[in-house]
Amino acid sequence: MKTWLSKLTFETGLYFLAFALGGLVRIVLLGHTAPGDTEARLALQAMDLVRGGGVVSAPEPGYILLTSLVMFLFDATNFTARLWPALAGTLLIAAAWLLRDQIGRKPALILAFLLALDPVLVAASRTASGSMLAVVCLVLGGILLLRGKSAWAGAFLGLGLLGGPAVAFDAHDDPM
Repeated sequence: MKTWLSKLTFETGLYFLAFALGGLVRIVLLGHTAPGDTEARLALQAMDLVRGGGVVSAPEPGYILLTSLVMFLFDATNFTARLWPALAGTLLIAAAWLLRDQIGRKPALILAFLLALDPVLVAASRTASGSMLAVVCLVLGGILLLRGKSAWAGAFLGLGLLGGPAVAFDAHDDPM
């Protein structure tokens, strides 16, 4: 009888390494910088929701509800305000693993490490907003839809919409 441990390959180990590296880069010193105005507004709304004093009025309800849950369980800090975007940014590395059959195994591994260490994605993952949640859910939803997993794709695409206006497309912004 084969166990899941006997099915681990060198390639799988490299994906785990990319995932761990991406998580480490996003989580280390997560709460050491002061929040900006937008970050503070969203974090304060989540904290207000924990205290029972408000409703979700920002256009990023997914971020606010998830953050208020973490703040309820632990404490309202800069770290907890930025935790969900950091976890979502780390989950984006799974997109490379999901695409390995379509783009090839070596390019998918390279993509996993690029997603783990890309400075723009790392910075977005360390910001207290719903934009990273939205982008990750929409990317994973699209990939799952292409793979024929329509139920999971629908769940991720729906969660992506709760991430907020970061995923909205305005026809007037078309550069053409």
